[in-house]
Amino acid sequence: MKLSKETQAILKNFAGINSNIMLAKGSTLSTISPHRNVLVSVSVPEVFTVDFGIYDLNQFLGVLSLFDDPDITFSSTVATIKQERTSIKYYNADKAVLLLPPDKTLKLPAADITLDITAAMLGAVQKTGGVLSSPDLSIVGDGKAMVLRVSDLKNSSNNTYELEIGPTTETFQANFKIDNLKLMPQDYKLEISSKKLSKWTAKVGDMVVFVALESSSTF
Repeated sequence: MKLSKETQAILKNFAGINSNIMLAKGSTLSTISPHRNVLVSVSVPEVFTVDFGIYDLNQFLGVLSLFDDPDITFSSTVATIKQERTSIKYYNADKAVLLLPPDKTLKLPAADITLDITAAMLGAVQKTGGVLSSPDLSIVGDGKAMVLRVSDLKNSSNNTYELEIGPTTETFQANFKIDNLKLMPQDYKLEISSKKLSKWTAKVGDMVVFVALESSSTF
């Protein structure tokens, strides 16, 4: 088996959420953050024939980077990564030492707010948050307009960025930690529930990301 560039990019993204992963039988990859407030699942082109646990995903990706285009053979105990005369054996991590998503499928309660978030918007949020040292993203509706606001909710005097994204008749403030929004750079349909859970569905492919809202959110 070869891991496509697409799958390697997904694994790199997942490594920023959780260093553990189970490459489960089939073609669906999923991960959950250590605080269990971010859950991601996506289909990949590859079909894995055994469950294979990886404790340090960044290390595994680093091993792959030692090769130009390796073949990988997974067994229940070891992955053999090989190209021409060079090979590395990478051992399966026991499920008991991994932080893994729950087996049952998470469902969003009824969505109270639905909007589109583009890759450009996500990029602006990440970049501006870093420049302003602002850790929070708020999606705010005042009954007339809806804005994305990057700020520090614990410091009202901190610099603030706003982007108006459309009209709304709702009054709400959905707060996220920007560090929890480690999404692949693409366009998403965002559904927000007043139960303080959000669902980000990629417009291309089937990636779904659930992100918990901060308790300071209001509806």
